Amino acid sequence: MNVIPNRAEAITQGLSLDEVKSFCDDFSKKTGVTMSAAQDGDYINISALGVAGHAARPETANNAQTAIIEMLAAMPFAESKSFGCVKALNRLFPHKDYYGKAFGIAMSDDIVGDLTLSFCVVKLTETGITGNFDSRTSICADEVDLLGITLATFEKEGFSVTDYVINKSHYTDENSPFIQTLLNIYEDYTGNPRKLISMGGQTYVHGVPGGVVFGTAMPGEENNVHGPNEFIDVDTLVISAKMFAQAILEICGE
Repeated sequence: MNVIPNRAEAITQGLSLDEVKSFCDDFSKKTGVTMSAAQDGDYINISALGVAGHAARPETANNAQTAIIEMLAAMPFAESKSFGCVKALNRLFPHKDYYGKAFGIAMSDDIVGDLTLSFCVVKLTETGITGNFDSRTSICADEVDLLGITLATFEKEGFSVTDYVINKSHYTDENSPFIQTLLNIYEDYTGNPRKLISMGGQTYVHGVPGGVVFGTAMPGEENNVHGPNEFIDVDTLVISAKMFAQAILEICGE
């Protein structure tokens, strides 16, 4: 659920292939996600192809799932419980609403910035619907303006929440000696100006008080994290190893 889906599919019935293809053409232009349709007996299969990405940075991807839901919600299907679910999902998770505005949980602070919301998984069948979303929250988020609103919003639209996990934001003071040591090493080895950043990604250091992510991704590099062809540059890997060794010597050695 922490990956923006680049593919989504729907099986429809009741409209002609030409009608569906017309919607595909229109919404391909509107969303930037490529929609296609093919006849399969009495059914028409619709496929959507977008751009995958990390849920922490939804604005860098193009969500095929929210795009196909937006198109389905606009099509003239007969009113039914399943079609009602599709339209409700489109209200809650509009395509390219990266910050939870429609959901009612948009918020921001000066350290982390905007909360992000990524609708990553959904499965609608003849017997029910299940799905989940991923939200990277601002430090200011709490039980009332995040969890409380989320549960109330789903209930209003007729959905029930069966499971959720909330991890408190992780923040380390930039003025600590530990952070200043890492900044000095980074500047010495890369020649880049010392600069701290915050991000929505949750790493293995998330539960370590005072810990931070350090190295393996340099400014300007796009390594397709959580997407097709994810990679790391060999030069970046080597210089990161040198920085790690230097950090160990300075922090742990005599």
